[in-house]
Amino acid sequence: MSIISTAAEYKFPWYVKLFFWNQKRKYGAVLEPARLWGRSPKVFASLALLYGAFDCASSPLEPALRTLITVRVSQINGCPFCVDINSSTALKRGIGEEKLIQLAAFADCDLYSDQEKAALHYAEAMTYSNRQTHEAHFEVLRRYFDDDAIIEMTGLIGFQNMSSKFNAALGVEPQGFCAVAPQPVMSEPQKRGENMNYRKITAIIQRDVLEKVEKRLQDLGVSGISVTKVKGYGEYVDFYSSDWMVSHARIEIFTKEKNAETIA
Repeated sequence: MSIISTAAEYKFPWYVKLFFWNQKRKYGAVLEPARLWGRSPKVFASLALLYGAFDCASSPLEPALRTLITVRVSQINGCPFCVDINSSTALKRGIGEEKLIQLAAFADCDLYSDQEKAALHYAEAMTYSNRQTHEAHFEVLRRYFDDDAIIEMTGLIGFQNMSSKFNAALGVEPQGFCAVAPQPVMSEPQKRGENMNYRKITAIIQRDVLEKVEKRLQDLGVSGISVTKVKGYGEYVDFYSSDWMVSHARIEIFTKEKNAETIA
C-alpha cells in the first residue's frame, strides 16, 4: 500500500489498461507504481515507452549492467519497491545472489569487473546529492564505453533516479519479487526524517597528490568528492613557458558538520 491509494474501481483509459495487461503477463500482477502513474495517463504512457527504449535489445549497454545500475540507484534513493523488482530481473539476467548482495560494496568486491565498477561509480556520482561527476569519471568510462553508450547510460541513470524517487516519496512497498533483494539500509535519523547538517570544504591542491588526498578522504569516511581543474600562479611556475600559470586540482567535499574540523 502506498501513501496515496487507488480504488479498485478507478476508471483508467483503455491504453493504460493495455500496459496493465502486459504487466500481469510479465510479473503476474499489476505494479503499484503503474496504478499511481496511470492516474496521469499521458505521462504514464510516455514513461513506459521511455523505459522500453532504455531496456531494449539494441541498447549499447549489456542487460546485466543496466540492471546493476538501476538497483544501485534505487538503493541510494531508498526505494524498496525498485530494489525488489530490479533484483528479480538481475537474477534472471545471470547475476549471482552473492554479487547482488554485495552491490553496495561493489568498489571493494572482486565479483565486479572494472567495467561494472566504472559504470557504478558514475551512477553514484550522478545520484548522491553531495557528489558531482568530474573528468576522472569520463576518463575511466571511455576505457570501456564509446560516447553513445555513455550518453545512454547517463539517460538510464537519470530515468531511474526519477522513477525511484517517485516511488520512495509515495511510499510504494515491495511486491515480493525477490527474496534476496539487497534493500537499502537507512540510518535512524533518516528514518525519523531528521535533517543531517553538512558543511562544504574547498581546497586547491597540486594535481600529483590528488590520488593520495582522495584516498585519505575516503579513509576518513568522506563519500562525496568533486574535482575540477583550475589554473593559477603557483610554486612550480615554468618561466620558459608561454603560459606561466600552473594547473591545480580544486576539490570540494560535503561532510557531516561534526567531521569538518578533522578533515580541514
